[in-house]
Amino acid sequence: MLKVLVTGPKGFIGSKVIPFLKGNGYSVKEYNGDVRKPIKFSGDIDVILHLAALTSISDSIEDPMSTVEVNVLGTLNVLEFARKKSSKVVFLSTAGVYGQKSTPVSENDKLNPKHPYGESKVLSENLCEFYSQVYGIKSVVLRLFNIYGPGQKSPMLIPDILNNINGKIVFSSPNYSRDFVHLDDLLNAIDSAINFSSGDYEVFNIATGKTVSIGDVVILVERILNKRLDVEYTNFRAGEINVSIADVSKAKNLLGWEPKVNFVDGLTGLLKDQGLL
Repeated sequence: MLKVLVTGPKGFIGSKVIPFLKGNGYSVKEYNGDVRKPIKFSGDIDVILHLAALTSISDSIEDPMSTVEVNVLGTLNVLEFARKKSSKVVFLSTAGVYGQKSTPVSENDKLNPKHPYGESKVLSENLCEFYSQVYGIKSVVLRLFNIYGPGQKSPMLIPDILNNINGKIVFSSPNYSRDFVHLDDLLNAIDSAINFSSGDYEVFNIATGKTVSIGDVVILVERILNKRLDVEYTNFRAGEINVSIADVSKAKNLLGWEPKVNFVDGLTGLLKDQGLL
């Protein structure tokens, strides 16, 4: 039975991945401490699932110091703990490391983040690779695109819609598009990453390889609910990109993972979970 330590266990992903892992036969421990400080945890740990991070793009623009301190120093402390315990690390990164690109991005594309949050993840990925090369710490990096699912909070596109069904919803443009991947697919990707055994350091895009525009998401919600939404489109927001789409062939071929949840089905299920259907 693999022993997994999860940082950031109370967040959107952490709160869902822990029961998922336990249900799949893992021994799971939660780490609720401040990752900016050296990690202290007794007992053997096979894998550290590093989720703890500040993830708000707008907050990172306003306060880059805090974002870098939590995300980069936190990752460094996780890697140091992994070195002491001889543990593997599964690190959740972001599509934000790629910056603005209109074509499907692969793991080998040049990284060009447009906000401190994305840059903090680039630096953290570099640390994972460094610890792999120098100390032999195995790491798997998952670059998450637009995750959605039950329990997600604003400021994220789909929660912004669901939380304001009867009020005004403000977005930048109906033409901006995103590669949405359901939480259930992410949980399966994490499971695959924990068990991945080839190589000391690998990076995988976790996405669907398809995009949906913001305008089409709004129209789809309106159709499912048979209700007109009050949506206003304004100017470009700092740090926002207009297209996000992944090449997921590496995850399919090497990690043995691929998305299963169709976006229409996932969104319909989410509306039911919210009691809106």
